[in-house]
Amino acid sequence: MHRRSWSWAVGAAAVLVGALVPYLVAARAQPPDLVFSGFLVNPVDGFSYLAKMRQGAGGSWMFRLPYAADPGEGSLLFVYYLLLGHIQRLSRASPLVVYHAARLAGGFLMVLAARQFFEIFVEDTAARRRAFALVLFGSGLGWVAMGVGRLSIDLWVPEAIPFLSILVSAHFSLAAAAMLTASVAIAGPVRPRGGRVPWAAASGLVLALVQPFAVFVVLAVAAVWLVWERTASATPALPERSPRLMAWLAFGLVSLPWIVYDLWVTRVNPALAAWSSQNLTPSPPVLDVVLGFGLVLPLAAIGVIRSRKVASPSGRFLVVWLVIGLGMVFAPVPLQRRLLLGVFFPMAALAGVSLATIRKPRLASAALLALCLPTNAIVVAATLGGALRGEPDVVLTTAESRAYAWIDREVPDGSLVLAEPVSGNRLPAFADIRVVYGHPFETPGAEAEEAWVTSFFAGGLDAGEALARLRARDVDYVFVGPRETAMGAHGWAAALRVVYDEGGVAVYEVPPS
Repeated sequence: MHRRSWSWAVGAAAVLVGALVPYLVAARAQPPDLVFSGFLVNPVDGFSYLAKMRQGAGGSWMFRLPYAADPGEGSLLFVYYLLLGHIQRLSRASPLVVYHAARLAGGFLMVLAARQFFEIFVEDTAARRRAFALVLFGSGLGWVAMGVGRLSIDLWVPEAIPFLSILVSAHFSLAAAAMLTASVAIAGPVRPRGGRVPWAAASGLVLALVQPFAVFVVLAVAAVWLVWERTASATPALPERSPRLMAWLAFGLVSLPWIVYDLWVTRVNPALAAWSSQNLTPSPPVLDVVLGFGLVLPLAAIGVIRSRKVASPSGRFLVVWLVIGLGMVFAPVPLQRRLLLGVFFPMAALAGVSLATIRKPRLASAALLALCLPTNAIVVAATLGGALRGEPDVVLTTAESRAYAWIDREVPDGSLVLAEPVSGNRLPAFADIRVVYGHPFETPGAEAEEAWVTSFFAGGLDAGEALARLRARDVDYVFVGPRETAMGAHGWAAALRVVYDEGGVAVYEVPPS
């Protein structure tokens, strides 16, 4: 293998290992009384992914909200995590092993797709290498932003930075790989092996199932680029342009029916409608976005100005994706922040072009990476540090873990369990039960339900009043662990039947009326 090829492979391997080792360290470092949750970042969503996988492991292809007292009818949402659950069932591996294997596999596919994308869209070899290095190791100026009290996107938004996508989630990297593959199929100057239409259709299906909103980014970018190509060509050749248009149509025809279904089901299903109304991810302030992309963004702008790439179709595609991608982040839609996914790739490509034209490009590239790496190091150190310190958000006590396993074995499927918010978030990942509250988006009426749960555990209710409340909500069991105990006195427990009590964790059954 050529030395340059080895360097690409070594860099990719380094990133994947870097995204795995912190989890292994966190798992191995726990004392006997603690268990690592399996998530270094955003465990609230992490446990929701495991809860979705659990439904798939049970044989279902229809998703129901596990964090709702009334989950409503099943729907074809979160199919990717249901699929991972089916894989878990067939492989008999643990949910966390399957999840993290999928996370790394998605990262690997993203790296491969990024390499192909740069091979196609960046003609200069030196620029291509620098663009790929930015994807692997690039970040922003989060370490500077922290010093002035800002929380820039490279510190916490995994959609924005490829390394964070691999580190944090099992689906962001896969979705990014689909976006890159679709871009190559639709706009690449070289016909991909197997044809444009099949690759565009396949990537459209994957994107619709894994990250539906990103479909609109690909469609918008490709549409504007196709129009630009039509106007930029003095004598446009229809035979050359038709396959690209057909690929764009294939992408849309495969993906849009799923989007229409998603929009329909989140309106006709009351539980999902409530979830959708709460599923808001507004974009951070502009300054945090600019700091989060750091020097990569201005270098991309310089790459557009100083290079001749905008005179080529591939260069125009990079410019269109960068401009539209950044513009859509601030569009008046509920999922603004999610639209950051993918925009780093054209930014890195154009920044690579800029770096290749600078005097002493090697020194400039090394300096840029040196300014990027501290943020990635801070993210890894901070998240791993939380696990090593045994912070409750990212670890479980062994007593809690045993109680969750008991509930899985002994509590009837579909039972409604009352627990405080953190426990309520975790329980559906370990047992086929429902909870009153467990997720700020996926619990319908989340604020009211969280307030109801908090008032129950902290309200000092007497036995009669507590029993009346539980029966009115059709609660079957009450989970009481360290967090619930810390919230207040539980005199109401005398009215319930203890069915589990070990290590400071108890489960109470609500007697029938």
